[in-house]
Amino acid sequence: MSAPSIPPAISRKRRLTIADIRDGFTTQPVSNLLWNQEFLNCYDLGGCHPICLGDIFKDGRYKVVRKLGWGNSSTVWLAQDTITDILVALKISRADMSSASRREVLALEALHASKVTSKLMPALYDDFVHNGPNGAHQCIVMQVLGPSLKTVIESFYSERIDLEDLLRLARQVLDATATLHEAGFAHGDIDCSNIVFSVNNLANVSNEAFIIALGKLKTAELLRIDASPLDDKHLPEQLVGAAKWDDWIDEDEEDLRFVDVCDLFRVGDQVPSSEAEHNAICPPETIFEDTFDYRVDLWRAGHVIYSLIFASCPFMYMGDDDSLVNQMIDFIGALPPEWESRRQRTREASSDPIETSCDANSTTELETRFKEDVPEPELAPLLPVIQGLMRFRPQDRISARDALALLD
Repeated sequence: MSAPSIPPAISRKRRLTIADIRDGFTTQPVSNLLWNQEFLNCYDLGGCHPICLGDIFKDGRYKVVRKLGWGNSSTVWLAQDTITDILVALKISRADMSSASRREVLALEALHASKVTSKLMPALYDDFVHNGPNGAHQCIVMQVLGPSLKTVIESFYSERIDLEDLLRLARQVLDATATLHEAGFAHGDIDCSNIVFSVNNLANVSNEAFIIALGKLKTAELLRIDASPLDDKHLPEQLVGAAKWDDWIDEDEEDLRFVDVCDLFRVGDQVPSSEAEHNAICPPETIFEDTFDYRVDLWRAGHVIYSLIFASCPFMYMGDDDSLVNQMIDFIGALPPEWESRRQRTREASSDPIETSCDANSTTELETRFKEDVPEPELAPLLPVIQGLMRFRPQDRISARDALALLD
């Protein structure tokens, strides 16, 4: 099924800039929702669909009651199925990302065809296309799940998740990754934002009680600073804060699930590296090789486990591949010799190339971090797990199942 063409709409002369938002808009009541949610410049022809609480979809079947979250390609809402009276997650893609969202539907259908992989994902209930002022949006109706692993990690601030829970969650990440690979699939985008908790403890509560568990609702009316009418059908009239899960304490009882599977591919596939986004968690082969395969999941799983321990990402990315590679070398060790020629090209493209060298016998930043910041002997086995998963060459990485065995 192909997404319908974008319906006619009148676009602005240009997309909003950060300066336009800062100088042109405010909220009532005054709030930071302009800045801590999806930016207004994603609301334009081809972008996100403007939504207010109470909006209905699919001929009145789904009614929006809260916002769950957002990402680069979609917003996700808690909705009431007015036929069954159950709460569902309604994911609404950007209009220019509907083809990717359609791939996610097909991926979920493929994963739910097997009992082995279906347990790793949210249940898929429905999908449809919604036409709005910004275009045709693929919508996916799924089982409601809990907070992301990223949200829970951040909720501990400077503290570490309980050791027993941390190890249990690390095992679940590795087991889920291994199960996907053994079933012939690669997720392609594993990170702490795309791993969420189940909500079994809330399965039998009322809809009202579930909504309360999301945390305090924050909304604000979008206004122009000059008090002129908003008068822009591309923009939402209301800004809604995403669920905070402020009182969530169930990470010791709930299990992990993978979400956002629009990048799913087969284990035997070779994916062009041009399709990979360069960011702080991108595997090095997407920089140095023409293609990548399912073993990007292993690198990313190592990232997730590192984040569980240190509540941070091992690398920073500011748009400079050379700087990222230097951080990888400090973290892992020497770059493979066959990648040095390509590294020279990244250095030439860098605005501020930095010399770095790594002695084969020197202590890596990862080892130093464990020595200085991880005194708990229970967490010591996670060092070889991360080292095994986050090796430069994909063929040198240990499998997720072998990494799991290191924790037995």
